[in-house]
Amino acid sequence: MKESAISKCNLLTSSPVAQPDKWNALFSEFLGICITPAASPYHEGTKGLYLRIRGTKRMLLLTCRHVAFTEREANEDFRHSSAADPKKIIQLGTGTLAKARESVNEDIKRSERIMEKNKDLLWASAVRKLNKAMAEKAAEEELL
Repeated sequence: MKESAISKCNLLTSSPVAQPDKWNALFSEFLGICITPAASPYHEGTKGLYLRIRGTKRMLLLTCRHVAFTEREANEDFRHSSAADPKKIIQLGTGTLAKARESVNEDIKRSERIMEKNKDLLWASAVRKLNKAMAEKAAEEELL
């Protein structure tokens, strides 16, 4: 019989954030986030659960086989050995990254519409002045 220590799932965030949690979560260590084999970043799946090897700090991620291996690869037992090349898994495949980029662009456009609508307010012109000053400073630094 195996011994287990049960712990509760962490929240996506422990403090308030300016952006929606869904975009922060895409780049986090939390479960349910999209992962993909580095060799085929279009073949996406999700993280299952984390396991820790007892007596070590080493963490493993458990996921379904079809996430790490494509249908072209034989359905055989896989055993990791130090002699074999490791199976590289990355977070965010091409599809999820494209959706995230599209949503961020939509958020930017929405923010620009709100700023345009409120452009006559004092805080809006202060933000524009700050942005202009930052752009000028960046341009000066490029010249150096």
